Amino acid sequence: MQNNSIYGNHILDGVVTGSKIANEAIGTEHLQNGLLSLAKLQYETQDQDKGVGDNSQASPAKLSDDKMITHVLDKEYQELPHIILTNQCDAFLYIADIKLDGNRITIMIGISQIYTATDPFYKLLALAK
Repeated sequence: MQNNSIYGNHILDGVVTGSKIANEAIGTEHLQNGLLSLAKLQYETQDQDKGVGDNSQASPAKLSDDKMITHVLDKEYQELPHIILTNQCDAFLYIADIKLDGNRITIMIGISQIYTATDPFYKLLALAK
């Protein structure tokens, strides 16, 4: 078909559904800029209350006892999502490892230098398409 040969007013509402389009038949390179919004992204957030310390097994972890904090995301994913850690305490926290096991994502947060913080305070954001 030539470019611009079919317009939206040529297609009845509900005629084209996701089940009638082959997987990956339409990619973002086929769509106009701005046609897909951030609202269509799959996302998940967690905070320190979902993490479990490696030594203390406490949730939230204990900065004085633990060296790693384990998070298992609640949603299932087909591929690794983009993970963002926003640390909000006076200790150096970092993403040490991310694993995809089946459809489950496990995130390991490392605890390094502890300054004046007594408790961990952070948020994790997972973004997937």
